[in-house]
Amino acid sequence: MKRQHFHTRQTTFRQLETFLVVAERLSVTEAARVLHLAQPSVSTQIAKLEQSLGLKLFEQIGKRLHLTDAGKEVQAGARQIFAALDHLDMRLAHLNGLTAGQLHHGKVSGTAPAGTVLPPVSPGRGGVEYRQPLRGDSPPRTQSG
Repeated sequence: MKRQHFHTRQTTFRQLETFLVVAERLSVTEAARVLHLAQPSVSTQIAKLEQSLGLKLFEQIGKRLHLTDAGKEVQAGARQIFAALDHLDMRLAHLNGLTAGQLHHGKVSGTAPAGTVLPPVSPGRGGVEYRQPLRGDSPPRTQSG
């Protein structure tokens, strides 16, 4: 019997993105909220991914959702895929004459005095690239020091 390769299956980026949010939250309901989707849509994406791979990615024990060993492998692989896509975007931007780099935006915790303004950032200057986070991405944490 011929072995079916991962890349020839009907897996989509949307399924992987949905899977990553469910895996991070360990809740279909919470993932649906984060992704702004109906819960049945999230469940359908996960079911299609599991069917495509021929493996269960989650198991429910009591009321808690857990990643299976296969789920942990898919989580690691999906993270690598999206990291590779981000890297490809940067390389292509560089070929297009832009300076490579990343600027992640997201919700910032903390306080600042009223009227505090961040300095302007110009795309293409000073090695800056603006990247809109995927729905469900948590903003990166920074450390001061």
